[in-house]
Amino acid sequence: WEDELPVDDPGQPLGTDVRVLKEILLDAHRRRRGKGMLHIGGFVPWAFKYTDHPGAGGGRAGVPTEWRFAEIVSCFDAYLDADAIGLAAMANASFFQHYPYRPPERPARRPSGSDLRQRGFLSADGEVEPAPYVAFYAGDWDSAAWVYRRMPDLWRDPHRGRVPLGWAVNPNLEDRMRPALAWIRRTATENDVFIAGDSGAGYLNPGCLEEPRVHSGLPGGLEAWAEHCERYYNRWGLTVTGFIIDGNAPGLSEKGLTAYARFSPGGIVAQKCPLTGLHGEMPIVRASGDLSGPPEEAARHILDRTRGRRPAFLVFRSILQSPTWHLKVVEEVQKLDPGVRFVDPPTLLALVKVHEKGREERAAAAAGVKEISFAAGAGDQLISPVSWEDGLFREAEVAGSRALEIDGSRSMRYLYFDVPAKWVQPPSPAEGPGLEVSVTYLDRGNGAFVLEYDSRDPSAPVGGAYKASRPVELTGSGEWRETRMRIPDARFESSQNGGADFRFASPPVGLAMRQVRIRRD
Repeated sequence: WEDELPVDDPGQPLGTDVRVLKEILLDAHRRRRGKGMLHIGGFVPWAFKYTDHPGAGGGRAGVPTEWRFAEIVSCFDAYLDADAIGLAAMANASFFQHYPYRPPERPARRPSGSDLRQRGFLSADGEVEPAPYVAFYAGDWDSAAWVYRRMPDLWRDPHRGRVPLGWAVNPNLEDRMRPALAWIRRTATENDVFIAGDSGAGYLNPGCLEEPRVHSGLPGGLEAWAEHCERYYNRWGLTVTGFIIDGNAPGLSEKGLTAYARFSPGGIVAQKCPLTGLHGEMPIVRASGDLSGPPEEAARHILDRTRGRRPAFLVFRSILQSPTWHLKVVEEVQKLDPGVRFVDPPTLLALVKVHEKGREERAAAAAGVKEISFAAGAGDQLISPVSWEDGLFREAEVAGSRALEIDGSRSMRYLYFDVPAKWVQPPSPAEGPGLEVSVTYLDRGNGAFVLEYDSRDPSAPVGGAYKASRPVELTGSGEWRETRMRIPDARFESSQNGGADFRFASPPVGLAMRQVRIRRD
C-alpha cells in the first residue's frame, strides 16, 4: 500500500515497497521483451505484513490486500501460482515437474442439444425446462501447494462422484504438480468434471490486461494472456472458466470477452458481468456467491437464491470443501425443494446458451412490437425478474392474485427486472417521450415505492444506473392498483445489480407486484 509503512521496515520512505515491486515487474517484462506471461510463485504475506492481522502492522484486511497485489501484478502481464500462508509448504516440485505429460483420455464435456434433451433438461420444443439449475465450483485450486497438501484427502473422499462437482484446477499448475493433474483425471467419475479455476491458467485480474494500465502504463496484454491460456486449456481438455476474479479491476470489456471466447468457448463465470448472457457463442453467468459453514446453512443460502425466476442458473463457489459436504448440502436442499437440479458447470453453461439464444430470438421477433410485459405465473417472458442479494423474492398467491413479493421481514428492498437488449435497441432518443412503464401493485401499508432505472443521465447515481422516477404513494387500501411512469432517457444496458435494467425500491412493508409492462412511446 502506497500510504502505509511496512511493519518490518518502518523507516523507509512511504511507498518504497510498492515502487520496488513495480520496478522488479517492469524489469521482468522488459527481459521478456513484452512476450508471454510472467509466473509469480507465492502470495501476499498477510499474516506478517501489509494487513490488519495482529502484528502485521497494516490498516487493511487480508482480502483487499490480496486484490491490490493481484491488481498491480496483472498490469505487468503477470499471474500468480498463489501458494497462500497455511498451505504454502510443498516439497519436490523440481522433481514433479518432470512427470511425463499424457493427453487426458476423456474428452472435455461439451453437452449437445440432444444430450440435454435426453437428460430431461429441454422440453420437446427445445426450451429449457423452468427449474433452478445449480452448479458447484469446487476450489480454490490456483496453487500447486494447495493441490499437493489438500487434494489427496478430498479426492479419496468415499462420497466423491455422488453429486456433480466442477473441480476448478488451474491448468498451469502442471508446471509444478503435473502428477496430481494426471492422477485426478485418470481416477475421475462421470460426476467429476474439470474446469479452469481463478481467471484461467493462472490467477490474475483480466480487466487489468487492457489499457489504460494504471500501475504500469504498458500496452495491453490480452493477446499474450489468450495465447498462454489457449495452450494450457488445449493440453488439459478445458472449455470452461469457472470463476474470473475481477477484484478491483473493471469487468471484461467486449474485447476481453472475445479473448476468453478463444480458449473458453464453453463459457465463463465472473464477478462483474450480466446475470446471464451470451458473447457470440460463449455463455456467461455471474458468480452466485460462496458457500461455507454447516451444510444446512449453505443449503439455505442456495434456496434463497433459487426463489423466483425460472429457469434460474446459479454457480456457487466452495473452497476446500469435501464431496461428503457437498452431498449433504444437496440432500438438505432437496428436502425442502426437490425441484432444484444440480448439474456440472459445463452443463449449466450449455443450458444458459440454449436459454439465451431463445430469448434473443424472441426479442428479435419482438423488435417491432411496441409493448412487452411480465405477469407472475405466466412462464418465460421478455421482461424477467432478477434475484439478487438485496432483492430476493418469492412467487405466491397474494391478495387473491399470483404475484412477486418481497419479504419485508428479511430487509429486502428491491424487485429487479431485466429487458432484452435487442428489444431496447436502437435506444430511445436522449430527449423525447422514450418509454412508459406501468406496474400493477398491491396497495398495502404506508410510505412509497420508487422506480430506479438504468439511464443515460451521468448525474444519476453510479453513472446513471439508478435514476429515480417519481415516488408512488401507498395508502393502505389493500387493493390492486396500476400506476404509470415515463422514463425519457432509458439506457437499459444491464448496469444494475445482477445485470438488471430497472428495479422498484420498496418500503419496509414488502412490495408485491403482479404485472409489469413497458411500452415504447
